[in-house]
Amino acid sequence: MDELLEQQELYFTPLSGEFDVERVAEVIRPLGFSYRDEAVPSIFLIFRDGESREVCRARRQSDPAAPLPYVLLIRAQPDEILVNQFAGPEFGPYSRAFLEWLLANYECSVHNEEGTDLTAGLPKPEPTSTLRR
Repeated sequence: MDELLEQQELYFTPLSGEFDVERVAEVIRPLGFSYRDEAVPSIFLIFRDGESREVCRARRQSDPAAPLPYVLLIRAQPDEILVNQFAGPEFGPYSRAFLEWLLANYECSVHNEEGTDLTAGLPKPEPTSTLRR
């Protein structure tokens, strides 16, 4: 897990089937102060405080093309999940919680922003996990 948390960006692809984006949304909802972007609903932003989240929400509602803030960003699509960790290690607990759930529920391949394959080091999903889909 530590190797994954050291990466800037992680691209996960399911080895079979698709990601359940609505289930992913349910898992992200309680992480920090999360916000599902209304302009681009595949993007989830995880903030460390509610005030920053509300400022971003208001800015994105008034200008959907406004730049995204430097927070933990997860883009969830049926064929790929991107976890953007550029915001720094203070978002590590949120990233870790999401990655642990993802890897417990899906068998995936993963590459970082440079295209390096990190799949070999991933744990396999556990059939009896309490975090099941």
